[in-house]
Amino acid sequence: MMPAGVLDLPVIPCWLAKLLQCNHGCFMRLLALSALAFSLATPAVAAPIEQPFSGRRPLTLGVHAGFAWYGNGVAFGARLGVPLVHNGFVSTINNSVYLSVGADVYNADYGGSRGFAVGVPVALQWNFYFSEEWSAFVEAGVNLYFDDSGRDPYYYNWGIGAIGGRYKFSDTVAVQLRLGSPYSALGIVIDL
Repeated sequence: MMPAGVLDLPVIPCWLAKLLQCNHGCFMRLLALSALAFSLATPAVAAPIEQPFSGRRPLTLGVHAGFAWYGNGVAFGARLGVPLVHNGFVSTINNSVYLSVGADVYNADYGGSRGFAVGVPVALQWNFYFSEEWSAFVEAGVNLYFDDSGRDPYYYNWGIGAIGGRYKFSDTVAVQLRLGSPYSALGIVIDL
């Protein structure tokens, strides 16, 4: 029980304290003060990113559509996510590492001739869980690429990379935005 007249304030998160001390001008201080006001209005609970995960992550299945950078066209496809490390490379935060394997179909302009191609991406995806709803990821890997443009060879491989975020709007379904190469896409991810 608190003595009378003592105000029970939540602890200021360390990232907010550092932001309040920065010298980046009025805008950053206003942003920090807004964050402080928000944190005072909410209960003092550690953010999920600060709580290491204990348990098993689910398999995921994602479908997406977007714009291909190579050949200026469209891409759509699906990815299966297999959890490799349930609590990621950093044991003190809520993160995970997935193997992401999929298939993509491209319809793009390849030097004057429009054609279809198939890509098989294989990537390592590192996820960071900021709250129950919001997460972000970075991924890197290789894409095996087969096209029907008549060029020789008709298959290629190259490195792929992306950053992205997810908003989980139910217990098992999230909307995902991926920005990267060979395409940027919007999609749905389902926990299996």
